[in-house]
Amino acid sequence: MANIKKYVVEHEPTCGEIRIEIDFDFVNHYGDKAFTMDEWLKELVEFWSGADFRLKENNDNYLHTFLKYLCPEVLSVQIEFNRGVSAVIKQFENREGWCALDGSAGIKLTSVDGMEFSDQEAFRITEL
Repeated sequence: MANIKKYVVEHEPTCGEIRIEIDFDFVNHYGDKAFTMDEWLKELVEFWSGADFRLKENNDNYLHTFLKYLCPEVLSVQIEFNRGVSAVIKQFENREGWCALDGSAGIKLTSVDGMEFSDQEAFRITEL
C-alpha cells in the first residue's frame, strides 16, 4: 500500500487553499537518477534561489518549504486563468522548476480554492 499523505495549505489572509497528496513511496526518475520523494522535494526546493532563507524560515523542513512555496504558485495560476484544479494541473505540466501535479511525479493537486475578494470591508479607498 502506498504511503500517501494528504495536506491542506491555507493562506489565511486571502482564504486561498490548496490540497495536495504526496506518495512518499514514489520514486522519481529524472535523467539517469532515481530520487526518493524526500530527495525529490529537496531537489524541487533547492532549484529556486533563496532556498536557504525559505528553509531557515521552516526549520529546515523541506516538505513544509515546498508546500509553502507551491501554494502561492498554484493560487497565482488559478487566479490568472480563472480555472479549476484540472486547468491548474495542466499549467504545471511543463512549468520550469516544478513537477507535474497530476500524480505522475508522486504529487497530486486535488483541490484549489482561490483567493476571495468579496469582502468589501477589506478594501480601502484613499483620494489622492
